Amino acid sequence: MMTFIAGAMIVPIPSAAGGGVPEVISHLNGTVVPDIFTTKFFFAKFFSCAIAVASGVFMGPEGPMIALGATVGRAVSGMSNSPLRIKLPFFLRLRNPKDRRDFVAAGAGAGVASAFGSPIGGLLFSMEEVSSFWSHMMTWQTLFCCMLAAFTTNVLKAWDEGELGQMGGFIFRATTTDLHYNVLLCVPAMILGVIGGLLGPLFSICNLKLLKLRGKYFKSPWHRVAEVVLIAFITSAFVIFSPSLFNCRPCDVQDGNPTTCFENDSDTQRYTCQANEEYNDMASLTLSSGHNTLLRLFARESYKELTLFSLGLMLVFYFPMAVWTAGTIMSGGIVIPMLMIGALYGRMLGLIMVFLFGPTPSGAIDWMDPGLLALIGSASFFGGVSRLTVSLTMIMVELSSDVQLLVPLVITIIIAKNLADRFTAPVYHGLIEAKCIPFLGHHPKHHSFKSLDLYPVEALICNQKLVTMEDCESVKNVIAKLRSCRHNKFPLVERGTLCFIGSVRRDTIVLLLLREVFEEKAIPVGKKRRPWDHDEPGVFFEDQIATNSRQEKHVNWEQLLTEKGHLFLNLRPYMDRSAATIMTTFSVSRTYDLFRTMGYRHIFVLNKRGEPVGVVTKRDLMDYSVMNALVNAQPRA
Repeated sequence: MMTFIAGAMIVPIPSAAGGGVPEVISHLNGTVVPDIFTTKFFFAKFFSCAIAVASGVFMGPEGPMIALGATVGRAVSGMSNSPLRIKLPFFLRLRNPKDRRDFVAAGAGAGVASAFGSPIGGLLFSMEEVSSFWSHMMTWQTLFCCMLAAFTTNVLKAWDEGELGQMGGFIFRATTTDLHYNVLLCVPAMILGVIGGLLGPLFSICNLKLLKLRGKYFKSPWHRVAEVVLIAFITSAFVIFSPSLFNCRPCDVQDGNPTTCFENDSDTQRYTCQANEEYNDMASLTLSSGHNTLLRLFARESYKELTLFSLGLMLVFYFPMAVWTAGTIMSGGIVIPMLMIGALYGRMLGLIMVFLFGPTPSGAIDWMDPGLLALIGSASFFGGVSRLTVSLTMIMVELSSDVQLLVPLVITIIIAKNLADRFTAPVYHGLIEAKCIPFLGHHPKHHSFKSLDLYPVEALICNQKLVTMEDCESVKNVIAKLRSCRHNKFPLVERGTLCFIGSVRRDTIVLLLLREVFEEKAIPVGKKRRPWDHDEPGVFFEDQIATNSRQEKHVNWEQLLTEKGHLFLNLRPYMDRSAATIMTTFSVSRTYDLFRTMGYRHIFVLNKRGEPVGVVTKRDLMDYSVMNALVNAQPRA
């Protein structure tokens, strides 16, 4: 029932499905992803994630927390929210694309900091994975935001535990015990890195294959809701009945008092065991929450408590179910499943090493502790799936509160990343491609050509049919051009010379038509007129565009043509005079760098006479577009 509710909540708002991290990454890359960062998106993702995680399916809240943090950052920017009718005049200067992008990046980092209690890890995650553009000022601003998020989570967690005022109550904190490390720890770290580098791409490939199958066979969103109900049924059957395959195990006894085998005895499951001194190790894995199960796997000096068979059975079932659950309609993340899978095979390796080499005469196992290797295993699988390096290392160090693990963590993460890169792209980038969202990576991947520096951008626009607007155009011509294409921005040319003088947004033209800001005759070049008088005309006009951006479908074009077609529309006062332009001789490689570093959505291409001859968009720089455009092009000498 809970999974049905979690899935049904997403049916009217499909953009809230999944973790939401690919959409945040695409937004910060300069792509406008529809129906995200809205009030409906926020509440649908929040409640769907809470219900899905509470239902016990193999999902985590970390991915949605990143998307929710980005949504809050987007709303806070400029303190303007149309659905809630919130418009505070104190933050007008922040209502621009750059500051909004910075707030979204800071919000995403705050989500990571809140999920793991890792403020530095949240900063590095935002810098390494989420953001495409970064500045020095953003570093301390995002760090401050992440610190506040982690501190607030800490305080609320302490209040929930009845220890208000106490520090250290993070939502996620691995059990720590002082161990004597050995340089030989690097050997199992390398082995775990290889395992993570092989299983990570397998996880990503299977996840993307299932995503394509859903798009092919699930024609209705209710089919996907039925899918999550089936997943919940299978998961519940396993977690309830699989412990019956295992016998009860006795707990350790110290000073005549029965003690549990784990640090927190409230999570040790007796299942059907009758004696107070016995427990079921499989039930302790399946009947606890994902967070508590991870803490159990990370527990140090507890190598006798979980058997190799129970860990193996859990891994064999958990891996395919996590792959299946990851792409469902429910709002949920894959971070907890990634940590869980790595912790399972990491602890298994630790048990094998203890079995082969045994503890020391004093009973200590130190560097081959299964809990220690479970933590390193989580980092290896996380790195193999996401390809994070610096941020993942810092997150795992802050999570374990053990700086001595820095070297083995770096070793296993680097091996897992480099090995996984040979098979497939990172999972988030794979999801972006599967959802057909234009995204530009750090470097172009056009391996069929020797160098993109040798090809002019003219080759990308040779088959384009450019639609231009004159600075003062008749309403009849403006409407004809709007109805002939779906372009979101038009190059503005000067009457007579046809030279490029700026650009104008489609939303701006539609708003001017709705307000009937017309002229009786064509205005001479250089004369300007604004229909509104306002202290901040630019900001005021942006708000008006945001309010009316979706009203084009309500415009009565025929009536407008009949009554106002003979009038003129002066676009000069509303044009963007700083529109990005390049020459036809500009190289494709440098054009790619401009889009990647500056966050452009389009750049106009001019000829030697200053006339616009084409426009380059992000889609024109995608791999398949460049391959098709340059297949017959000749490189420059």
